[in-house]
Amino acid sequence: MTQETKTKIVTEMEKRFDSKVTENSFETVGPSIGSEVTQAASIAVVVAALLISCISGLPSQHPSLIPFGTAAIIAMLHDVAVVVGSKQSCAKFSAGRSIPSS
Repeated sequence: MTQETKTKIVTEMEKRFDSKVTENSFETVGPSIGSEVTQAASIAVVVAALLISCISGLPSQHPSLIPFGTAAIIAMLHDVAVVVGSKQSCAKFSAGRSIPSS
């Protein structure tokens, strides 16, 4: 969000609520930070999936744990898909409003 957009929002809020808006802080996150977070999250998901696979496959005395590990990986990938899908749906339905894409 640009400083100009923030100023417009604050002005509109002051008009609508007939009150002075006090801003405690204002910070923005640039696209480079967003891509770093996306990359780190992707790596974390892959590492978690590998660790779950290793842990569920290690105990040779308990081969019944493999389906639980598989289910955990599927659940984690489902969670990632829900978050990404929700973000994309919000971006699609906001048509023209400012929602960052990355």
